[in-house]
Amino acid sequence: MTRRVLTGSVAGFSMVELLVATGILSLIMVLTLQITSSTNSIWQRARSRIDTFQESRAAFESLTRNLSQAMLNPYWDYVDAQGKLRDPALT
Repeated sequence: MTRRVLTGSVAGFSMVELLVATGILSLIMVLTLQITSSTNSIWQRARSRIDTFQESRAAFESLTRNLSQAMLNPYWDYVDAQGKLRDPALT
C-alpha cells in the first residue's frame, strides 16, 4: 500500500482564483439584471400601447354603434326632397 504525501501544496482554490470567480459571477449577475430590467420596460411600453389601442377601438365602436342607430325622429317636422313641409300626422 502506497501513501501519497502532498509536498508543499494543499488542494483547493487560491484567493486570486476566488476573487476572479466572484468578479465574473458579479458581472454576469449585473448583465442579467440589466437585460431583465430592459425587457420589463419594453414589455410595459408595449402593454401601454395595446391598452390605448383597445380603449380607442372600443370608443370608435361605440361611436359607430350610436351613429348607426341614429334616425330621424318621425314626430318632428322637416322639409322633404320636394321642399314641402312634412306632416308627421300623415305617417
